[in-house]
Amino acid sequence: MLVLGIETSTDVCSVGLATEQGACGKKDIRESRIHSEKILILIKELLISEKLGLNRLDGIAVSGGPGSFTGLRIGMSTAKGLCYSLSKALVVVNTFEAIALSVFASFPEIKRAIIIEDAKQGEFYKAIYENLNGSPIEILSTRVESNLNSMSYTEQDIIVTDKVDFLKTKIEKNISIVNIFEYCRGDVIAELGVSKLKKGELSSLNNAEPLYLKNFKIKDPVLKVS
Repeated sequence: MLVLGIETSTDVCSVGLATEQGACGKKDIRESRIHSEKILILIKELLISEKLGLNRLDGIAVSGGPGSFTGLRIGMSTAKGLCYSLSKALVVVNTFEAIALSVFASFPEIKRAIIIEDAKQGEFYKAIYENLNGSPIEILSTRVESNLNSMSYTEQDIIVTDKVDFLKTKIEKNISIVNIFEYCRGDVIAELGVSKLKKGELSSLNNAEPLYLKNFKIKDPVLKVS
C-alpha cells in the first residue's frame, strides 16, 4: 500500500510518501503564501526522486486542520483534485494528531504533547495528546482558547507551538518548548493515511472539508504551476 501525504496547514508546505512499513520519502519548503505555487511541483519532484508514478498510489491523505485557513483549502483542493482525476481514495488526517506522532518519534521519553497554534485575534488552537508507546492518544480535543494562563504542565510535557518566544515569557516551569514547523511533515500525514486506509476510514470527495474551528470568509485558492 502506497499513500501520498499533503501537509499545508502552516507556513510549511510538505508532501511525503508512506507504505505499511513506514515513511519512504519527503519534500518540503517553508515559506508563507507559496503553497498554491509549489504544492504540485513538490509532488512531482517527490515522485521523480522515488521513481514512482501517480498511478502507483493507493490513496491520498491530507492534513485536515486546524491551521491556516488558506493553507488548508489549498491542501484539500489539491488532494481532491488528484483523487478525482486518478480515481484514488481520499483520507483526511487530523493535523495535530500528525504533529503529536512526529513529536513522540523525536522525543520518546515525553509523556504529553501540548499543541498550541496561533489562531489570530488573541486566540489559540489547542489540543493535548498522551504518548502511548509512541502513538498519540487525544486527551484534550482540539479547541479554541484565549486564556493560556490556566493551563497546568509537568516537566514530562512538551509544548509544540508557532509562538515559542511568546510562551517562554508565560511559562515559568522548566518545560521544553519546540517550534511546530519542525513537525509538520507530509510523510507523517501519509503514515496516518495508510493506517486509516487499512481501516476503511475514507473521506467523501463531495463532502470532505478542513476542520474549521473559527468563522472566516472562504475563498477557494487557485493552484498555480510554473
